[in-house]
Amino acid sequence: MTLSREIIAVLSNLGVVQGLFLAIYLLLLKRGNRLANFLLAMLLISLTVRVGKSVFNHYLDLHSWQRNLGLAGFLMVGPFLFFYGKALFYSKWKLVGKQYLHFVPALMYAAGAMIIPNSSNTASYLSYSLVLLQLIGYCILSYRLTLTTMHQPGQDLLLWYRRLVWGVSSVWLMYLLIFLRTIPFYMAGAIFYSILIYTFSYLLLRRHVFQLQKYKNSTLNDQDTSGILEEVEQLFKTKKLFLKNDLTLSEMADRLSISHRALSQAINQQAGKNFSEYINTFRVEEAKTLLKDPDMAGEKITAIAFDSGFRNLTSFNQAFKANTQLTPSQFRKQFLKDS
Repeated sequence: MTLSREIIAVLSNLGVVQGLFLAIYLLLLKRGNRLANFLLAMLLISLTVRVGKSVFNHYLDLHSWQRNLGLAGFLMVGPFLFFYGKALFYSKWKLVGKQYLHFVPALMYAAGAMIIPNSSNTASYLSYSLVLLQLIGYCILSYRLTLTTMHQPGQDLLLWYRRLVWGVSSVWLMYLLIFLRTIPFYMAGAIFYSILIYTFSYLLLRRHVFQLQKYKNSTLNDQDTSGILEEVEQLFKTKKLFLKNDLTLSEMADRLSISHRALSQAINQQAGKNFSEYINTFRVEEAKTLLKDPDMAGEKITAIAFDSGFRNLTSFNQAFKANTQLTPSQFRKQFLKDS
């Protein structure tokens, strides 16, 4: 093996190793949005399977069925990318029911790995074209998701997710150009992924480490913060304090006889949100209850917004759509129609 070949081998394998390391880190992470962490981990594993296929095929000349298993992993990337965004922005979203159908193409591709063509013929090119088409479709859906949440609180999350979407789209473009022979160097995709995964590792770990460092001197453990959040939720259920549109973190902390820092830590670590995002989830639930009430059918949306604790109609519409993916008017019409 020449020196240049050795360098290419190292650069291409770095991304595979780092991708698996980052996925394991996310799967073992106990704080924050557990579902979002799981989906991001699976996204990284899916990408790593695809890139790993390229690396192993370059040096070992894999059988066609083995290459097809790598492409099955590629078919998992899009759904995991899209669902990761859902879990990141919509607090009530869960991966259930018909959403699992999004993974059927990947499972079918894996099941048919022995018979799906994967060589240098027309059928193979068509098969791979469909795989590429599927991924770019999900990239477009994911980018559209960022547009519907662009005015929501937590702009750091939005920026992170948008960068991730562009990163996955760049991987797709790289493999498309290799497929079209515009880029004649087959290992360019794996090397590009290595650069990309280390960039995202830095951005992601910096974000998580920042949150951990933020409370590094705190004496509160997970049980303490969980207990604080339970007290908050109990107060919200019994006193409906979230209906007070000027409720602040400090005021809420005073009611609980704790420091505002302790309350902030509890909300951040247990709910994965800041105070504004967290309190708005309760306000949206209140608004949904009012919108479903037949006696409130003639009430204006503006009145519903104020009655739910929002200070203005704009913030209400934005928070409501982020939570339900519908405007308040659409939600009301849909509920009344179904009932």
